[in-house]
Amino acid sequence: MEYENKTYTYKINKHWITDSEDRTVIVEKSEPTLTLTTCYPFDYIGDAPDRYIIESSLLSIR
Repeated sequence: MEYENKTYTYKINKHWITDSEDRTVIVEKSEPTLTLTTCYPFDYIGDAPDRYIIESSLLSIR
């Protein structure tokens, strides 16, 4: 990811599907972490019942 003329490199640690009400994915972490969240199933029309989560850790900043 690029931000303010720096490149941040992340490594995906895990991915999973969870309930749309699950708030444990947004808790504070002790290490720099990037968490991506999107609606699931991907082809669902309307208020999707689940979320697809990708959690990654920071490898480098250049």
